Amino acid sequence: MLLFLSSSSALAQTTGDFRSTGTGNWSAAATWERFNGTNFVPAPGAPTSADGVITILAGHTVTATTTITADQVVVQATAVLVASGGSFNVADAVGSDVQVLGTYQLSGASINGPGTIDLASGGTFTWTGGFIGSTAVLNLATGSTGTFNPGANNLSLSGTVNNSGTWTMLSGNLFPSGSPSLFNNLTGGIIDLNGWLTPTDSWSANLNNQGTVNKNNGAVQFTLSSSTVTNSGTIQINSGEFRANTTTFTNNGIIAANPGTALRSTTSTFNHNSGASITGLPHLILQSGTFNLNAGSTLNALPQLTASGATFNPGIAVNATSYLHSGGTVNGPQPINVPTGGTFTWTGGFIGSTAVLNLATGSTGTFNPGANNLSLSGT
Repeated sequence: MLLFLSSSSALAQTTGDFRSTGTGNWSAAATWERFNGTNFVPAPGAPTSADGVITILAGHTVTATTTITADQVVVQATAVLVASGGSFNVADAVGSDVQVLGTYQLSGASINGPGTIDLASGGTFTWTGGFIGSTAVLNLATGSTGTFNPGANNLSLSGTVNNSGTWTMLSGNLFPSGSPSLFNNLTGGIIDLNGWLTPTDSWSANLNNQGTVNKNNGAVQFTLSSSTVTNSGTIQINSGEFRANTTTFTNNGIIAANPGTALRSTTSTFNHNSGASITGLPHLILQSGTFNLNAGSTLNALPQLTASGATFNPGIAVNATSYLHSGGTVNGPQPINVPTGGTFTWTGGFIGSTAVLNLATGSTGTFNPGANNLSLSGT
């Protein structure tokens, strides 16, 4: 159940409500007080989903080290809830599920649903270990933050994250281990890619981007190796190389790039659709799979185009100052134009029957396949 409240969620108490007495273990009775209808008194045991509202008071840290099932949990501002072992099962019953105005730290447990964990504005989610199970739902409101920082480890998202806040990746790789394995970056949501473990499988969870994804670290290639990626927001390549290695990549939005960057596609099917744009990109690398530039889309004039193994289907005219064709097939129906002073180098691959290559006056073309025969079926 999605419901964001302010820190005023300490409203009228009812019998069976729990609140923390200080920092301690969730399973320890001494960590809690229970409301008896008149006063808070020492709790007979740890709270569960069968109890009322469970509040971790400001300044307290409560750590769950074993499997628990909870509902109607409120983590106040400056309070911390740590899930470090077992399973943290969020029930979906009367009232809200888990509201975080302070901090939720996932460091070694699994999070499961069917209830939701809701980060309010000002709340933080820190993920350093453990995994998000397939029934779990994590909602980050505008003004909340999420930090993914597992060091040299791969962490698994099998459930759903709905992000309207700011999500920062600092290390590790994000892997699926079940379905839906879905990260929805909603309108206004920001994903900052600042660090990851490996350049080949950096992020494998499915991604639906309606907000902004910033690729910030230029030292290492970042790879989206998800099954499905849909972009209707903005992917901003601020530095280095961004690689799409998905089963399907559907771009209905904006891919924007800074000088010195590159977009590499090894996606099975990459669709750059009508209304979508690629802007400022210095280097487009088509390594494998199929890359469709569909009619009605836009692509900036490319300083460099490299086709090394993909099937390239331009439905719009492509302007490339330097075009290296070393593998794969280029088709039409729209032309690839090399301007005056530009170069076309053909060392491998095919030029299909619908392809059109226009070399302007003052440009140069080099045919150098070594000991191979190359096929020209187009124009």
